[in-house]
Amino acid sequence: MSSIQEICKNHQNNSTNTELDKIDKIKLNLYTRAHRSGKTYSYKPPVVRSRKTPVSSTIIQKNTHPQLRESTEFLLVRHGETDWNKQKLYLGQTNISLNETGIKQAKKLARYLVEKHPDITAIYSSDLARASATAQHVARVFNVKVNQRSTLQEISWGEVEGSNVDETDKAYSQKLEDLKKTYPGRKERWAHEPVFPKGETYNTLLLRVKNELKHIASAHPGEKIAVFAHGRILRTLVSESMDHADVYPQLPNCAIVQLRFTPEKSDCPFTCLKIEEPSH
Repeated sequence: MSSIQEICKNHQNNSTNTELDKIDKIKLNLYTRAHRSGKTYSYKPPVVRSRKTPVSSTIIQKNTHPQLRESTEFLLVRHGETDWNKQKLYLGQTNISLNETGIKQAKKLARYLVEKHPDITAIYSSDLARASATAQHVARVFNVKVNQRSTLQEISWGEVEGSNVDETDKAYSQKLEDLKKTYPGRKERWAHEPVFPKGETYNTLLLRVKNELKHIASAHPGEKIAVFAHGRILRTLVSESMDHADVYPQLPNCAIVQLRFTPEKSDCPFTCLKIEEPSH
């Protein structure tokens, strides 16, 4: 049986002075009454939570701290085939619709996504017809609406839109080689590439698309989001996330690039997980 002094000493090791004033008077009264009646009183100091960090404030800090936000998983999907794709013409921001093959690809894609990614919670799309139409076929299966964004449009190829890809690349090949000598680093060169007149640069493309994806991620933390866009957007994002200088993966129509956006990785928040080709 401990003395009153020992109880106070033990309790003081587990409590603040203020708590001793309020709690120990009650405890010591119980001890005194037990002692007078010949009974024993077993004293067990209470576990006291610091008043400086209450549970409620701790939970709030955990949920709102920017470095503790959940990551968002993106399924970036290239649109179905168009006649210009089939003819190997530069599409860019020219508004071309899906052809019959593209419609079939979109329907097959919808079945694939329901089976492989049933946890998609929202769908976003470029407002160009070929991307939004592909998205609509998928949205009907998931019973969600398509959120169209002009910021998800394909890169503008400038004056070469509608021209043959192989012929155009050959015509501008020397200019591109000269640019690579002047700017051997990818990030610097992308401020001037592509070399087509009045075209949008890769850095400008990346900036607007990444800003839009970050905006979408902020609205859907911890979710899986399907984003229907365009070939150059997907290829440039993959190259950027893997930090490759000139590696552009060949992505057929309706190919899927799975990206993870991690908010706390401010220097490189996008990670390429894998590439899927459901229509091939």
